[in-house]
Amino acid sequence: MRSSRTFMREYYPGRIVVNVNGDGGCMPRAACVPLFKNDSDWIAVSRAINKFIRENWYLIKTKCQVVFPLELKVKNSCDIAFQNEVEYLEFLKTNDAIYIWRDHHDLIALSEILKVKIIVISVKGEYVETVHEVVPVTDERIVFCHTGDHY
Repeated sequence: MRSSRTFMREYYPGRIVVNVNGDGGCMPRAACVPLFKNDSDWIAVSRAINKFIRENWYLIKTKCQVVFPLELKVKNSCDIAFQNEVEYLEFLKTNDAIYIWRDHHDLIALSEILKVKIIVISVKGEYVETVHEVVPVTDERIVFCHTGDHY
């Protein structure tokens, strides 16, 4: 096992680890640091993730295999169980939804919004446990076929 400090130095030289507030909004807060150099716009990022999930639910539920009942934490450990997708999607419209403890499908949504690969390094104690890549599930490239003088 490699220590997290050694791992970061070796694979991500020049990058720093920034601690953000752990109030249920930590994933959008963490996403704001490389985007905006601080975490002050985290609420807008959190709302954008929730909106993307609502507007692209078919993509999210099929690609991420979201199953119900879906149990999530909100704010400081308040558990909520959503019995179906209607309950969940309605909740995403609320102010409390900005404090959802994020899951894999939220990372997919953020990856889709930003059109970037996201690396998640899971650390236990001082050691790296896993490294997971989250990539956009849609391919937004335009592909042309050119046959001499015609596209």
